[in-house]
Amino acid sequence: MNHFCNHQRADALRTARAGGSRGAVMIVTLWIVLGISAMVLIFARSVAVELFASANQVSALQADAVAKGALQYVVAQLDGSDGAIPDPTTFPCQAVSIGAGYFWILRPPGDNETGYCFGLVDEASKLNINSATADMLMVLPNMTLAIANSIVNWRSPASAASSEGADSGYYLSLPQPYNCKNSPFETVEELLLVDGVTTQFLYGDDTNRNGILDPNEFDTALGVSGSSVSSANAVDGGWNNYVTVYSSEPSSSTSGTGSGRTGTGGGTGTGGGGTSTGSGTGGRTGTGGGTGTGTGTGTGTGARGSTSAASTGLINVNTAQTPVLMCLPGLDQADVSTLTSYRSSTNADLSSITWVTTAIGRAKATAITSYITVRSFQFAADIVAVSGDGRAFRRYRAIVDATTSPPSVLYWKDLTYLGWPLDPTILTSLRSGTGLAGSTASATGGAS
Repeated sequence: MNHFCNHQRADALRTARAGGSRGAVMIVTLWIVLGISAMVLIFARSVAVELFASANQVSALQADAVAKGALQYVVAQLDGSDGAIPDPTTFPCQAVSIGAGYFWILRPPGDNETGYCFGLVDEASKLNINSATADMLMVLPNMTLAIANSIVNWRSPASAASSEGADSGYYLSLPQPYNCKNSPFETVEELLLVDGVTTQFLYGDDTNRNGILDPNEFDTALGVSGSSVSSANAVDGGWNNYVTVYSSEPSSSTSGTGSGRTGTGGGTGTGGGGTSTGSGTGGRTGTGGGTGTGTGTGTGTGARGSTSAASTGLINVNTAQTPVLMCLPGLDQADVSTLTSYRSSTNADLSSITWVTTAIGRAKATAITSYITVRSFQFAADIVAVSGDGRAFRRYRAIVDATTSPPSVLYWKDLTYLGWPLDPTILTSLRSGTGLAGSTASATGGAS
C-alpha cells in the first residue's frame, strides 16, 4: 500500500515538473517572439525613414535642377538684348513649368504696386553705390550724412577719405576689428560692414525679401505685426531695392569722318586716308580714302571706334523707381512725378534720353544727362524653384550681365534659408497631388 502511494506521489511530482518546464519554454518563446517583433518594427521604421529621406533628397535635387534651368532660361532671354528690357508678354516669370517642377522669378513691387510681383529687375534702375556721390546717397530713405560719407570712404582710397565718415581708425577699434576696404563694393550685402548700416536699413521690414509683409514680420512705421496689416499696404524693403554695385554699360559706337589727301600730277592720283584716334569715352578712329584724276580731293567715312572704358552707374530713367529718380541732382518731387507720368504715356518715345528734355525742360535735363541712360545690361533674377511633388524648394538670387554673348553670371547666392517666399497654398496643392491650376507657361516661353 505504501509502495503504491509513493508511486503516485512520484508521478504527480514528475507531472508538475514537466508542466513547469513547458511553461518556462513558453515564456521564453514569447519573449523571443516579442524581441524579434520589436526588431522588425524598428527595421521597418528605419526603412520608412530612409525612404522618406531619399524621396526628400530626390525632390531637393529636382528643385535645384529646376532653379539652374530657370537661370539658363534667363540667360537665353537676355542674349542679344543689347540694352533692351525683355518683353514681359514673351517672357513669363510666374509658375513656369520645367520638367516636373515649377519656378517663379520674384521681384520687389514697383511704384504703386503691392503684393507678389514677378519679373527681372534691371540693375540700371538702381543707384550704384560705387559711383553715387554723398549728396545722391543722402536722398535715399532713412539715410544719414554720417552713413553716406562712410559709404563713400569705404569705396574710396584712404587718401581721399572724408573726416565726416568712418575710416580704418574706427573699424580697427571695434571688438572684432577690420580695415576699411578703400576699394569698390563687390556686393550690396557688403554695406553691412559700413559704420551705421543695419539690416533694418538694408532690408527694411521685409526680412525674407519677398515684397510683402508676412505675418511673422513687423511693420516698423505702423508698429504692428504683418498679420494686422492688409496685403494692399506697401512694405518697406529697405535700401536693397534701390541700390546696386553692378550697373555698367559699354560705350556706344558712332560714326566719324576722315578727309582724303590731294592727289597731284598726271594720270590718276590716290589720296591716303586721314586717321584720328582718341582714348577714353568719345575716342574715335576715322579712315578716309579718295581717288582723283590729275588734281583732286578724296573724302571717306569711317566708323568711330568703341573704347574699352565702360560707363558705370548710369540710371535708367525708363525703369527707375521714384526714390532712385529723386537721387538725381537738381530734381524735386514734381520733376520726378512728371518723368514717371510722361514715360507711362502710351505715345512716349523712350528710345533715347531726349524725352527727358521734353518732360522737364532743357535746363534740368542737361544737369542730369551725365547720370542717365535708357539701356540696361545687368539684370537681377530672384529664382524660386519647387519640385513637382512640393517636397522641396530652392531659392537663388542671380545677377546676369548681358554685355557679352552669351551673357555671364556675375552673382549666384542661395537664399533658401529665408524660407518659402510665396503663397503657402502652392506647396499644399503640389503635395496633395492636384498640381498648379494657374500654371500656363513653360520654360520655352510658350503655353504649357
